Amino acid sequence: CGYLALNSALVSNADFILVPEITVDLDAVSSKIIEKIKVQNSFIIICSEGCKPSYKPGEQIIVPEFAKIIEEKTGIRARQSILGYGQRNGIPNTEELYKSNKLAYYLKKAIDDGIYNVLVGLSYNGDASYVKLGNVKTRVINKEHENFKMAVMRGII
Repeated sequence: CGYLALNSALVSNADFILVPEITVDLDAVSSKIIEKIKVQNSFIIICSEGCKPSYKPGEQIIVPEFAKIIEEKTGIRARQSILGYGQRNGIPNTEELYKSNKLAYYLKKAIDDGIYNVLVGLSYNGDASYVKLGNVKTRVINKEHENFKMAVMRGII
């Protein structure tokens, strides 16, 4: 999802973002990396898996493919980190365990009560609620949204 990658890039101060909504030009990215590396000793690229035209949901192959190409074009080692791997590790604390159990309870309750197409969420005060979801047809970046415009202004997209 380009939208998630866009927001991740903005909050992580990434140097570049590769999203499906913008045609990926690895020659241009490689040139920018070579220029960046002259003034800083590392770079961060946030890459949405959907950047590859032949992408199929669930694949996690684009990052290694792009990293290899970038290494060949720049002569700079590109290390990869798949976000999903980091999200599945670590020991949860008491608060996380409590909240996950509460969300699971309300999710089960929604299923038992025949409530579908909702998001179960917790407010700041810990109250659970359901948010009705509309029919999601696409998960693309709105190029008129301020986050997209910020990324363009920063030159990372």
